[in-house]
Amino acid sequence: MVYYSKDTRDSTGGATRFHPQGGIHMTNAEIIQNVINYIKDYAEKKDIRQRGIRELCHAKGINIAQKTIDNMYKRPSSTTISTLLKVCDGLDLNLSAIFHIIENMKTEGENKATRFRYSIHEEAFARYPGDYHIFFLSTTPNTEPKLDHGILHLGDLHSNGECTASLKINTGDVDDSGNPGIKYFEGRLTYSTTGIMFCSLACSRYGDMWLLTIPHVKLNIRALSCTMGCATTSCSGPTAYPAIHRFCFCNKDEYPDISPETQEEIKGILRMHNQTLYIKKEELEAYLDSKDVNSKLIRHMRHYLEIAGMYYAIPKRTFEDDTDSITFSRTMAELAAKSAMETCMHILPGDTAQLRNILEKDRKAKSLANAVSTDETVN
Repeated sequence: MVYYSKDTRDSTGGATRFHPQGGIHMTNAEIIQNVINYIKDYAEKKDIRQRGIRELCHAKGINIAQKTIDNMYKRPSSTTISTLLKVCDGLDLNLSAIFHIIENMKTEGENKATRFRYSIHEEAFARYPGDYHIFFLSTTPNTEPKLDHGILHLGDLHSNGECTASLKINTGDVDDSGNPGIKYFEGRLTYSTTGIMFCSLACSRYGDMWLLTIPHVKLNIRALSCTMGCATTSCSGPTAYPAIHRFCFCNKDEYPDISPETQEEIKGILRMHNQTLYIKKEELEAYLDSKDVNSKLIRHMRHYLEIAGMYYAIPKRTFEDDTDSITFSRTMAELAAKSAMETCMHILPGDTAQLRNILEKDRKAKSLANAVSTDETVN
């Protein structure tokens, strides 16, 4: 078994002086040379001589001659893949991880500078590995909002030094055999020094992809508990259309089970694509009538309704057949330009704070219920 050493990080982690050589399209000889340079740099930092490499290999039952290692240092172009594998095994290095590091560093060098970080040993990734609940509203067009759930796992799944992501979603459908419909996605998490995490996921079986975008926070005290994000994908249903939607995920260790009541509240948070809520007057008044009249929040909302402007909800499709397509499109564009709709959907710090508040309320309710149950058992 080949293990990836925690000390074998790329240059962005500050643990190596190695820099890949060669052009945009490296030859096989240049690739081998870069791998050997990387191994040399690693061994030098660990104060391991050529004879030390042979001793480490033999201690692990790896049969390699001292002359083979010496030739690797003197004549890199003659080194075989078999030799590289043996040396990497002896040093607890992952050859695949080295290839990834070389490629990432080469890209960084070509672009002169990069704000992306890939190595899971970067400090930015330290609090991300683990399992998460992920919630989002069904992307099937023209259907009632349904909360879908999945489990997201982050970690170095393939020992290649990157933060791999795997996602299993229960679609709520049933396959031909009567079993629950499950979608499996796999990809990786990438950190941008602008303060954003990007997670690209692909499901080969269904030809589907997800690009998840979440705000990165400084996680110096504890693991990531929860966050809101936005995603681009193809919608569910018989016909695939591009879809943009909100999602949220929360740490399974911190929130193992989430009550149905809290999931209903999550559904509401996921529908807040903008900073302004749009709701029918009758529904809002009925909601306010059901609440405590002495609540400052409710009183303030009632007062706001007295001065709030009047807006109209215009369903586009209702007027689609009233004129030609060009006139219809121009009219809708002109109305949209005059509308109060926001120009972009954002995930702001307050959105994640709302999610955390309802999750904490759920956790405290469970803790209280468990405490009462324990007291009753003791009594």
